Amino acid sequence: NYNGPDSFQYTIADAAGNVSNAATVNLTVTPDNDPPVAVDDSGSTAEDTAVTLDLAGNDNDVDDGLDLTSIVITQQPDHGTLVVNSNGTVTYTPTSGYTGPDSFKYTIADVGGNVSNEATVSLNVVDTNNSVVANDDGGSSNGFVYVGANGGSWTAQGVTVEAFNADGSAGTIVRHSSFGFGVAGTPDSDDDRQNPPQLEYDTATNTSESLVFTYDDFVTSAEVDIARLYGTESVNGQVHTEQGGWIAYVVDDAGNQRVVASDEFSFGSSSNGGTITITAPAGYVFNRIEFVATEYRDGRDTTGSGDASDYFVQGVSATTVSSGFQAAEGDDLTLSVNDLLANDSDPEGDAFSFAGIVDVNGQLVTTGSAVVDANGATVTISGSTLTYNSGNQGLNVGEVGNVDFTYRIEDANGATDDADVSLTVVGTQGTPGSVNIDGTSGNDILDGTGGVDTFVWLDGESGTDTINNFTIGGPGVGDRLDLSDLLVGEESNPLSDYLSVSTNGTDTTIEIRPQGSGGSVEQTIVLDDVTGVTLQDLVNNDQIITD
Repeated sequence: NYNGPDSFQYTIADAAGNVSNAATVNLTVTPDNDPPVAVDDSGSTAEDTAVTLDLAGNDNDVDDGLDLTSIVITQQPDHGTLVVNSNGTVTYTPTSGYTGPDSFKYTIADVGGNVSNEATVSLNVVDTNNSVVANDDGGSSNGFVYVGANGGSWTAQGVTVEAFNADGSAGTIVRHSSFGFGVAGTPDSDDDRQNPPQLEYDTATNTSESLVFTYDDFVTSAEVDIARLYGTESVNGQVHTEQGGWIAYVVDDAGNQRVVASDEFSFGSSSNGGTITITAPAGYVFNRIEFVATEYRDGRDTTGSGDASDYFVQGVSATTVSSGFQAAEGDDLTLSVNDLLANDSDPEGDAFSFAGIVDVNGQLVTTGSAVVDANGATVTISGSTLTYNSGNQGLNVGEVGNVDFTYRIEDANGATDDADVSLTVVGTQGTPGSVNIDGTSGNDILDGTGGVDTFVWLDGESGTDTINNFTIGGPGVGDRLDLSDLLVGEESNPLSDYLSVSTNGTDTTIEIRPQGSGGSVEQTIVLDDVTGVTLQDLVNNDQIITD
């Protein structure tokens, strides 16, 4: 590659052998632009990891220098992809999951455009232990359970239906091919019912037969078809409106039930049935519905017939919370470790196993019990079985709480990953939610739920109603009496013109005069086992609704 001046000397002889003097030959070697020289390279990277390689760093050009933007890949790698950068480097990304050798070839040019020889880059993609993948478990969605008459075919999937006699003893379910569920026999000693298999109210004992639907999963709402509940029923010349009632409960594993919501229902004068909707307050659920009959909505029949409301439950379509991970607050929920691992994996196919539970402090617990939240919920490890207990989550009765705990898996090479298990916990230990409980035109016995209840009376209702479990207290604590419909004429006169409150023995009696002072007492409310309460106390506590 030399260029520049050069010279040499020579002599010549004649035929006689005489040698000449020395002569000098002066030369000039003209420079030429030689191509650059590309030198083979090597490198390595971890599995699934890109690497940037400096190809031009060991290449050279003796003339005018390398053009770093001129790298051309002449043979692509078999197990990855390349990006050529503008600074003499390339970025190699191995194929996902590939480990082993790979290579590619390239050329580079100088600034004059002369292209180098082809150089080879040898690579090694090093195997790494990929982390196992633990996927979350649990969650919930809506499902449906239907029980009812359908062409004479009955289904009861995920629900148990029971009948009870008016005295609370176990009864026998009657399934009428057209009308639905009733209770065998009749509580009426005169046996004067036209349809004894119906669900009936007994005026002699002021009790009712009942049908109870208990669900395997928790229920958010239910559509109920009712048959033969007449809006107009004639009894010995008197016309009455039949009425039923429902109570929604949360039942725990021990069989303890607590009220979540309740209501009464009837239909218009031209109807003999219809559809009702059972719902709990927002954020609440239940898993048992009890259906009962009541006195006539307009009061007891006075002809001496002993007749009262009766009807069939034709069908119940319940919307359930379909989740394998749900439990009543404080109940044990058993989970299989194998079920939790079923959706977990190891990208390399390595064996993996359950490593333990991550407790509330982030520590791994491998045996025994782990506390998994601030409310004291625990997960107990016993072989391949986990037992979750929510403890007291501070939920109201029927209130839904979404909770979770974390478990860890580990593969044979020590890689780990965590996943959350989501659970639905339903309150059983706190205060029931707010419930509206309706009075009727008859003499009612109304039971408070233990929560913040509102007892409601409508215009035209009369009689003496007794309330059990009525709580005295301020807003959010005490129960309330909704008299707004009864007192539609109450305007600016003192409330004492319409209401009088007195203590009678161990009870408090409230007399209501819808027409005000001088009018007759049309509704009496007895607060059982409540004493020492005045009208002003109830007003100050916001326990009377008048508007």
